[in-house]
Amino acid sequence: MVQINNVTVVSVKCPAENIFRIEIGRPDGFIFKPGQFARIGINPNNGGCDKIWRAQTIVSRAIDKTLAFYIVHLEGKPFSDTLKKIKTGDEVYLDALPYGHFTLDRFGPGGDLWLFSTGTGVAPYLCMLQQERIWENFSSITLVCSFRDQTQFVYRDSLPLDNEKLTAFQNKNYKKFSFIPIYTREKTASDCIVKGMKITNTFSMGYFKTLISNGELTFILENSISTSNSKIMLSGNPTMIKTTRDFLKTLGLRSSRRNNPGHIAVENYW
Repeated sequence: MVQINNVTVVSVKCPAENIFRIEIGRPDGFIFKPGQFARIGINPNNGGCDKIWRAQTIVSRAIDKTLAFYIVHLEGKPFSDTLKKIKTGDEVYLDALPYGHFTLDRFGPGGDLWLFSTGTGVAPYLCMLQQERIWENFSSITLVCSFRDQTQFVYRDSLPLDNEKLTAFQNKNYKKFSFIPIYTREKTASDCIVKGMKITNTFSMGYFKTLISNGELTFILENSISTSNSKIMLSGNPTMIKTTRDFLKTLGLRSSRRNNPGHIAVENYW
């Protein structure tokens, strides 16, 4: 029988009109790998027996005493409408076990790591980038995030973007890191990081497939995706994942299985 923990809400924030950041207490013994998710339960009936459960990717560091999540609000959905009423000090429920295999265990060490996401699909990478293993294992790390517009990019404080917020280990390896934000509904300048250096660039609006195939990413990063050196993670919109994965397969890349490492790992975030 699955154990359920009663946990206290430590904080609730709304960094965008449709995105919540909720932080809850972390029970003793709750151990997870960066990239895994937890099942959160909330009660819409003020003490009734019915709980609504949703899986949410953990964005906290593995050593943090709390568990943090970014959650999209969907108007008219029972979980979202109940979550909107939750405040600091309230009680929610947490499945005692973490779940999921969208972790760095999908790949062996070495090569270039490409992290693609849409919207809140960036969540597993927020956690991964806070552990030393990712900086140790790969020659370069490129995070490419697609957002509807700039109001949806609410993750700055959780990303290694500012030198004063870097850990000593991140700072030592920062020339490995590139970050490319893309906005699909507005053509605007993006504040990027390329090999540890801040630059500004304007990208085409569209799918990742377009950015890979038309050479924009290759041009700015001076690095390209290949079967010999690339490991790719895709997280977010299922349409993006299918389109991008299908295109990557035409380049000869193959999906990674738990017992058969390949080039591509995916997480359908909704």
